[in-house]
Amino acid sequence: MTERLTTLVETVPIALITLDQEGEVEAWNQAAESIFGYEQREVLGDTFPVIPDEEQAAFDELLQQVESGRTVTREEAEWQRYDGSRVAVQFWASPLQDHHEHDEPATRTPGERGDGAEHAIVAVEDVSSQQERQEELELLHRAIDEAPVGVTIADATQDDNPLTYVNDGFQELTGYTEDEILGRNCRFLQGEKTAAEPVAEMREAIDTGKPVSVKLRNYRKDGTEFWNYVTIAPVRDETGDVIRFIGFQQDITERKENEQELQLYQRAVDEAGHVVMITDTEGTIEYVNQAFEETTGYSKEEAVGQNTRILKSGKHSDTFYEELWETITAGDVWEATLVNQRKDGRLYQVEQTIAPITDTDGEITHFVGIESEITERRLREQRLSVLNRVLRHNIRNAMNVVRGNAETLAETLGDKDQQEQAAAIRNRANELLELTEHARKIRDLFNRETEDDATCDVNALLTGLRDEFHDEYPEAELTITTPESALVQADDRLATAIREAVDNAVTHSDQTPPEVTLTATPPERTETGEWVDILIADNGPGIPDQEQTVVEMGEETPLTHSSGIGLWLIHWVAVSFGGEVTIRENSPRGSIVTIRIPAATS
Repeated sequence: MTERLTTLVETVPIALITLDQEGEVEAWNQAAESIFGYEQREVLGDTFPVIPDEEQAAFDELLQQVESGRTVTREEAEWQRYDGSRVAVQFWASPLQDHHEHDEPATRTPGERGDGAEHAIVAVEDVSSQQERQEELELLHRAIDEAPVGVTIADATQDDNPLTYVNDGFQELTGYTEDEILGRNCRFLQGEKTAAEPVAEMREAIDTGKPVSVKLRNYRKDGTEFWNYVTIAPVRDETGDVIRFIGFQQDITERKENEQELQLYQRAVDEAGHVVMITDTEGTIEYVNQAFEETTGYSKEEAVGQNTRILKSGKHSDTFYEELWETITAGDVWEATLVNQRKDGRLYQVEQTIAPITDTDGEITHFVGIESEITERRLREQRLSVLNRVLRHNIRNAMNVVRGNAETLAETLGDKDQQEQAAAIRNRANELLELTEHARKIRDLFNRETEDDATCDVNALLTGLRDEFHDEYPEAELTITTPESALVQADDRLATAIREAVDNAVTHSDQTPPEVTLTATPPERTETGEWVDILIADNGPGIPDQEQTVVEMGEETPLTHSSGIGLWLIHWVAVSFGGEVTIRENSPRGSIVTIRIPAATS
């Protein structure tokens, strides 16, 4: 029995301590060690160490009462741990008397005591965590009562989930008093314009015991409408059953109205079809619309926070951009046509307007830029202009020659001149057929859309053209150099442009034999992106300056125009893939036509 009692004393979670008549510790169990931090060997035989100095006198008096036979129950105090910190406790103290040898246990009745207790037993419980929880609950209750939003609690164990608690915020929000609210379901706030969808969503969540947040139109006691952001969360018991629903209601009327107005403006901006972006005064992007994403290839997440320099193509001088900033920072609107660069490296042309946005004090806070892409329009205008010139000028002149020679043949018969004139007719007819074939080829090339994800291996392309060129131009010396791998953002129309460049180099050569060198560079990273250059170099008479200027400027006039259509075809193909064509002199003679195409991104 002694062993069992000892085990019990040492394992209970309550500190059990016995003190003699001098107040010295006689027993100190493990729970006492845990609560106060003193080990048993440190306290046995010493004065009870946990009583603060200011409470020692009161405790000594309490012990005297216990020695006289009084039992003390449920006293609260703050005693002292080994480390000096305080701990909130509840304690009981009872007298404890020894059995003397001459006492006969059988003659004593339960609860009978001697004249005085020789010992006191003190039972101590650590209630600090309970006290902390109580303080937290009181703080939480005050916070809920004073919260700036409506808070409700509904009883899920009763039919129709009646409200059992509402805070002041809910009463202020709705205009109803607590007496008018308690016992009712929260649906009394709904009315004629309350949408069915959020109500159904809320009902389904309640039925399935899930949290839910909805925005719905509610009505105050006086009938006025307000937008209510309602959040409902289930509270479960230890078995997992829902016993309460806690609700939070917040008046978001002003926010909802602003949100609806903003959504209207945003839809208008997104559906306008033009690129719209808003930046701060340093050019950092803060907003872009859907057209921006579609045009540039940058998502909103990628663009916002970046400087507008991400669109810079390198085709404009520093002076150009300095004039831009001088204009808009002065509060004026800036308009220009410029070349930008997409995320994948392709170039595109835009008509751009940038305007400053000012605050109520007239200070510039932002800039708004509106772009209209004109790449396809400019290309279309160029194609139509050139084709119109070809059909209206070149073919007409050729037909005049045909007609003149035909008239001459009609007047002369059977001599050598007739043969020469017939040859002239034939030659001009061939030229006309060749020109119309070019026009047909261009029409067919650009009748289909350019695929954004199209890629072409330049190595494989030039290798495939090698035999074709040797068969078609046996009199020419052709040299083809290709990199091991060079993927570009282009489709099979790139081959047509290369064929045209080689054909021009051989056909217009004044050397025997014509020499043509075809070289492709590996992808090279520059300030404006990663490019692959395809160079067609020849030893011919060179391309006239007027021809170069017209194609590189991308525009013809009645006085300044190209004499053919081949260079235009090459230019249009390169530009349609986001690239460009440049022409320079070869050394010691001839020309070098460079077709620059963006390298593939993957």
